[in-house]
Amino acid sequence: ECDLRWGCRKPEDLTFNVQNTILSPAVAKNVLTVGSSNNQGKSKVYWFMQDQDNVAYFSARGPTSDGRTKPDILAPGMAILSAAARPDQVGECDPDDKNGINYYSLKKAKSGIVFLEGTSMSAPVVAGAAALVRQYFEEGYYPSGVKNSFDSMKPSGVLVKAAIINGGQPMVKVQNFKTFTNTEPYDQAQGYGLINLIKTLPIRGKNRFNAKVIDLKMIKSGKTHSWLFKITNSTNGENLPNAGNECKNISATLTWYDPAGVVGCSSC
Repeated sequence: ECDLRWGCRKPEDLTFNVQNTILSPAVAKNVLTVGSSNNQGKSKVYWFMQDQDNVAYFSARGPTSDGRTKPDILAPGMAILSAAARPDQVGECDPDDKNGINYYSLKKAKSGIVFLEGTSMSAPVVAGAAALVRQYFEEGYYPSGVKNSFDSMKPSGVLVKAAIINGGQPMVKVQNFKTFTNTEPYDQAQGYGLINLIKTLPIRGKNRFNAKVIDLKMIKSGKTHSWLFKITNSTNGENLPNAGNECKNISATLTWYDPAGVVGCSSC
C-alpha cells in the first residue's frame, strides 16, 4: 500500500534531522513555535519508538533563516488519539471496546476516532496549556499558589509564553526513525524542551517553589532594569521540610514583543 505522506517511500528511507526545516508561519518573531516529542505507553506506533523525552523524527528543526532558535517548546505529537474525519462514512462513532484501542486497530476502522501524528497534534497540546496559564493568572493563583480572586490579573501574551517555556524539560535524544542523535537544551531540535506547567507555576500542595512575575514592563533601548530576589527554604509562606531541594536553583525567562521585521530581510 502506498503511503502518500512519504511520497510512496518508506519512512526509514527518508532523511531526518535536517536543519532549517521550520517554515512560515512558525518562523514569526512573536509566536510560540511548537515541535513534537514522542509519546509513551500504548500510543507507541512502532516497537522501536522511545518515550516522550525523545524528539519525534518528523519534528522540524531550526534555525530560522535569520538565525533565531526554533522551535520554542515541544509537546507529545506522536500517535495522539484524535477525531477521525471520514467524509465518506455516516454514523461513525467511538468503538464499544475501549480497552482494545491502539494505533493499528483504528488505522483501517470505521470509528470516529483515530491515532494521528504530527506537530498538528502537539500544537493543540500547547494551546490548551496556554489557556490553563491564562486561567491560572485570571483566577488569582499567583502568587500564593491557591485560588484567590483578589489576586486576579490579566496576563499578557508574552507572560503566557514565558510561563510555558520556563518550565520546559530537557530531552534525551532526537529520534530519526530507527537511529538517534544527541540533543542539548536550547538547541535547534528541542528549544526549551518538553512542556511541563507544574515546573513553572506554583500550586499549593503540588510543588515547592515561588515565582516572581513582572509583566509588560516598558524599557527603552540602552537602559537597564534591576530586581533583587531573596531565595529561602520557605515556599508560599510555609516552612516545608524539603523545600530547599527545589529552592536551590533559580530560573529566569525574559520574553518581549519584538517589532516586525522588514519584508524580504534575512537578518532583521
